[in-house]
Amino acid sequence: MQRALLLKDQNDIITLVPPWYNTGKTKGVNRLMFFTGVRMHSAITSFSTGVPTLSFTYSIKIQQLNRGRFGHTDYDIGSSGLDAGAVLRRIIGVN
Repeated sequence: MQRALLLKDQNDIITLVPPWYNTGKTKGVNRLMFFTGVRMHSAITSFSTGVPTLSFTYSIKIQQLNRGRFGHTDYDIGSSGLDAGAVLRRIIGVN
């Protein structure tokens, strides 16, 4: 998380949603230019509104969701060996 905060401080186009936001407060996903998330239901919400989505995969569920939606898992980021630079490169590559 510290790396994500540092990355946010270095780039003014990245916004981190506070962890206390509930679903009522995050319904504006359709107004985003890009979304990246960990939870399967947040990815489903983003997919359903047509927002480009990059998923952090900690379980097979998101991989299966992306494979079913896109036919591949190119928009997945595995949780092992993760660093802020790799995440930023993936975000730029998807958008």
